[in-house]
Amino acid sequence: MFEYFPENYTWNLAVMSALNRGGAILEIDEACRPLKEASVRNDQFAQQAWYESWKKVAERVEGLGWVHEEAGQDLSAGRKYLRAGIYYLMAERMLNHRDPRKVQTFRQALAVYKKGWQLRKEPVEWVEVPFQGNPCRPSSPKRRSKGRPPAWFTLTALTSPRRSSTRARPRSSAEGDLPLDR
Repeated sequence: MFEYFPENYTWNLAVMSALNRGGAILEIDEACRPLKEASVRNDQFAQQAWYESWKKVAERVEGLGWVHEEAGQDLSAGRKYLRAGIYYLMAERMLNHRDPRKVQTFRQALAVYKKGWQLRKEPVEWVEVPFQGNPCRPSSPKRRSKGRPPAWFTLTALTSPRRSSTRARPRSSAEGDLPLDR
């Protein structure tokens, strides 16, 4: 298996997550290349370097999206915004949960994802699910036919692709609806 950071399992997992979500290898390399030495240290300064490097790439790609959007190239702009969203999520991934930039960066990711889906005219609908007094905001494809549509769920665990979109499709049978598959 490809390991960008052979000495750092957590960072490798994040790189694989970025690739699996649709990140561009050249942009991922741009974020990771300056982090080779820091990946071995894996201290608070390394985590800060991780955040800064991924956020820099996210901001650059988001800027490219803006340029394409201004030129009326909505599909191209949308792809760039979706990739920028991936990179913002990678940036916030290693921040301490008490760091105020974590929530701010996560919100940036959601905003550019939403913009990307809108520009690409993707059949995605944002929904809010109440959870312990706070809204959880998964996305769901818009209905195009009868029956329950597929849904995307947010996963939050360090050992899984964090905040990764996992698509679940409902199954049905002659007896009625069955639980969701993954």
